[in-house]
Amino acid sequence: MLKTKWLKTSNGSFASGLGVAAAVGVLLLSSGCSSTLYKPSITEASPNRDGVFFVDLRNGPWEIDSKEVKEPVARFLRENCGLAENSGKPVCKNPRGFVLYNGQLRNAMWGKGPVFMATFVPKSLNATGVAQGREKDGDIVRGKVFSGPVSLLVYDGVIERHNDPARKCKWEGTHNYSGGVVCPEYGYDYKQLDVSKL
Repeated sequence: MLKTKWLKTSNGSFASGLGVAAAVGVLLLSSGCSSTLYKPSITEASPNRDGVFFVDLRNGPWEIDSKEVKEPVARFLRENCGLAENSGKPVCKNPRGFVLYNGQLRNAMWGKGPVFMATFVPKSLNATGVAQGREKDGDIVRGKVFSGPVSLLVYDGVIERHNDPARKCKWEGTHNYSGGVVCPEYGYDYKQLDVSKL
């Protein structure tokens, strides 16, 4: 079982350390350590059972070759991109074109608590993430579960900027107690998640 320890970041902030530790923990946990992110059923947890989730970007970005995430990202690329059906996917063809964020999927007062999924987002989007522990929203992106042995999200074509008054997605409730992402125009509501599969 992985024991997560606090990692020292360049700016030394507690929030940044928490974010790095959470991201690395998500990436390194294996199915034998009660991980919620390495189950085959996680795809079915999304409202339409298609592996598509909308997440609020909370921490990041981390370059994929930064020391905090280099090893788990290398594992992801080796195991998932090594499959023939994935070799042509953008994150496999050009991994250096992506950065890694913590994507907050939901939070709850009881049961499962906060759920984060490591999310690959193209650098070219210049996405904004917000430190965990703050109620301010980051950018919200649509991500799709990447098929393979490591269950992570990869950006899937929708980004809603945190400062756009006309955005189609929002965080409903609170980040720290209960709530999640809702996107009525895209038919997505966190309350329809099958939490038992997360």
